[in-house]
Amino acid sequence: MEIGGSSNAPDVSATTQDLKFMMESSVNVSNFVSVKLSGHSNYKIWKAQLLCLIKSQALLHFIDAEHPFPGDKGMTAQYDELVKGWIFGSVNEKVLKDLVDFGTAQEIWMKIGSLCNLPISNTEGDSSNAPDVSTLDVIAPVVSAMREDLKYLQALNVDVSNFVSENLVGIINYHTWKTDMLFLIESHELLHIIHAEARFPQDKADPMTQKYDSLVRGWILSTMNDKQRNKYQMNRSVQLMWRKLESTFTYQHKTSDSDTENTKATIISGRIRCFASYRVTACFTSLVRKLLLNRIRMTP
Repeated sequence: MEIGGSSNAPDVSATTQDLKFMMESSVNVSNFVSVKLSGHSNYKIWKAQLLCLIKSQALLHFIDAEHPFPGDKGMTAQYDELVKGWIFGSVNEKVLKDLVDFGTAQEIWMKIGSLCNLPISNTEGDSSNAPDVSTLDVIAPVVSAMREDLKYLQALNVDVSNFVSENLVGIINYHTWKTDMLFLIESHELLHIIHAEARFPQDKADPMTQKYDSLVRGWILSTMNDKQRNKYQMNRSVQLMWRKLESTFTYQHKTSDSDTENTKATIISGRIRCFASYRVTACFTSLVRKLLLNRIRMTP
């Protein structure tokens, strides 16, 4: 009895394949691939990591046409789907949209190479090769910082005399000076620097905010005469300086208005007294004349 030829002998080869596939399909991909492919910027890192995973499982022939396919092609479809799943699970949604219509893992691999393995200069005009989100996330802060630096440079080089026509000397020209200075400050969108109630576009502790504070403080001090400059230059914060200017000259203006009203009242009162005195004198003179005339007439 030849046991080896018996039809009831178990298929060891099939069992081994099933066990091997089960082990490979249980691989934790994140242990090999730490990044999700987002485009040209991280393609090399992603590719190197995923190749380590595929090679470790001896499945390179599923993505590389030049790599020899093993003699045993059992469970080819299942392994192809497995490698596709590894790829799909390690790319972001934007990239995945360009891959889902391809049939095999090899076709998907070649498509990714055509999308991401090109010099940036060769991808112009191709929407599929537009800068990915991660690249924009890196570029955006740099562009914003450059724009802020340019804005500060423009403000730093402004000719203040083109805006403020005369130096502040006191209450006599405070309102004219204030109007000119506010126009200069608002033209550079820096109203928040002098007014606490205005919305700060960024953190008050930000270095650029501190630079703008010093800049506006310089504008104000440079448009004062020596007397006013000596009064206010000790104020470290431009907001504190502006509030002190407002409180000082607003109070003086009210006091001046009050003094003017008092002066007018005094003048009017004096005129009334003079007029009253004049009327009394005129009446008395007229009465004396009448008395004298009567005496003359009564004299024989």
